[in-house]
Amino acid sequence: MRFFAVVLLVLGTLAAPATAEASRGRPWLSNWRGWPHRRALLQAPPVPAAPKRAGARRAGFVPLAAGANFTVAAAPSGIGPLANGTKPKRTPVVTRKLFFTLFQGDRDACTTCPDYNKFPNDKATLQRQWRLFTTAEKELKFHFKNASEAAVFFGNMKVIYGGSLDRILEACARAGTPQKCSAGPKYYGRGPVLITGADNYAAMGKFLGLDLTSNPDLLLDTNSTAGWKSALAFWALAPEFSCVGAFIKGPPCPRAARNGNVAAVTRRIVPNECVPLAARTTPAWKMQSDRISAINSVRAVFGLPPLNPMTAWCGKKGA
Repeated sequence: MRFFAVVLLVLGTLAAPATAEASRGRPWLSNWRGWPHRRALLQAPPVPAAPKRAGARRAGFVPLAAGANFTVAAAPSGIGPLANGTKPKRTPVVTRKLFFTLFQGDRDACTTCPDYNKFPNDKATLQRQWRLFTTAEKELKFHFKNASEAAVFFGNMKVIYGGSLDRILEACARAGTPQKCSAGPKYYGRGPVLITGADNYAAMGKFLGLDLTSNPDLLLDTNSTAGWKSALAFWALAPEFSCVGAFIKGPPCPRAARNGNVAAVTRRIVPNECVPLAARTTPAWKMQSDRISAINSVRAVFGLPPLNPMTAWCGKKGA
């Protein structure tokens, strides 16, 4: 009887659950001094590690079922793709508020001109010109890359546009004497960047698909995007012109402007202004000084610090 009791006790011990020592990760019965073959049979075999599969998911990632809908959040920069393959709407550099602030309150600079103050930048004019500007941007698929670029563009425009968005003419034409304009009475400067000369009208007309040779006044049409398109094309798109043309050394206007390099922009568009800083009595010196001041005033609207006139000057800095 005692023999059977001992046998049952031993078998009960073998069938007992794992000890605290085993629960700490040690193999079962590793310290049992029984028969070798019995110990080998009772010791739990090691569990082989599962092989890693290519593309195995991380813990916590739940794959979507085939055909399930999902949304990809846009990147912080605003240019990441959406789930449907389209790009999210880009935040424009030039907003309606900034555009209005740039031009509202401007007055006609030519007090003796026949059309003095007949074309004010009132709310209706600003709203219409804003619509034409944004439409021109969309149709040309153009946008300013940063505020510095936009500030240099509009600063250069404001120094020459005369104070009225609906009547951007070269000063000689605004004064009522187009015959005195250097390009003659037909092809004087028109539009936000004052396209001037028969060759330039022909080249811009070809680029935009318009007959500007026969109808140069199309750049003045207050219900057409032609004026703004000519300005944006000159600034960044048309290689026939000096702003981006490879026939002039140095960075193109958009890239230079984005880095605040006003001197490089001036050398491209009005190199005759690049006189020595000491030549204070010349008209070119005053024009360059006015240009830098206009750009700095526009930079303030965009919340940018003013440029150092010494750095922005395109001529020699020494005496």
